[in-house]
Amino acid sequence: MTRISKGENIEPNEQEVYRWLKKWREWGFTEENYENLSPSNKNILHNVLRIPTYITDYEQRRNLFMNLSAPEAMRIISLANLGDLIPPDEQLRKIFSRLTPAERLHDLYKY
Repeated sequence: MTRISKGENIEPNEQEVYRWLKKWREWGFTEENYENLSPSNKNILHNVLRIPTYITDYEQRRNLFMNLSAPEAMRIISLANLGDLIPPDEQLRKIFSRLTPAERLHDLYKY
């Protein structure tokens, strides 16, 4: 199920999020998982993608990763094994960063 349909008008902030999700689809980030995020997590993600100086902490990045990658699977995995599934913080910082100007313009016509 895809939220975006041809010709659908969506806000620029949402366009940015969907381009970002597409970039990181390899981690299992789906539109459905994004739409199921809590309002506070959506706000954090929007701030990360919009505000160059916005700073997140490890806990926020970890929670976003867990909720965007496979929220159902994360709920059934024991906390002891959770660390094996989450990338190191250096990788999380790279994932949860703004798109480059080229990435923001790429596929713009599709939105």
